[in-house]
Amino acid sequence: GRVWVKIDDSKHPATAAFKGQGFDISDEIYTFKAPYSRENLRILASVDWPVSVEKLKLKNGNREDNDYALAWVRSYGQGRVFYSAFGHNHAIFWNTPLLQHMLDGIQFALGDLPGETQPSAKAGQ
Repeated sequence: GRVWVKIDDSKHPATAAFKGQGFDISDEIYTFKAPYSRENLRILASVDWPVSVEKLKLKNGNREDNDYALAWVRSYGQGRVFYSAFGHNHAIFWNTPLLQHMLDGIQFALGDLPGETQPSAKAGQ
């Protein structure tokens, strides 16, 4: 479906390509359940639910908190994890900022780019 995306962490290297600006996109949106939590993950981008309702006339979500993360990072042992849910619609692979987001996220996970992994809730986001 079509949703409006907000950038939760505009300072992270994996979101630099978005220049802090939200955008609308048509893609398959997944609903993550436990153990998904801002207590455990640093959320980089998510569905901007109020804007999606207002601008795109979305009606019902399937999470009580309407918190639909689309990209996040976390530490794992001595390494780092990058996750991005973008890419179910083939047009995404012609979207320059989204391709840069994926490349930057991979480089972050490899350790080539510095970036924070402290969970969003603990970072006050």
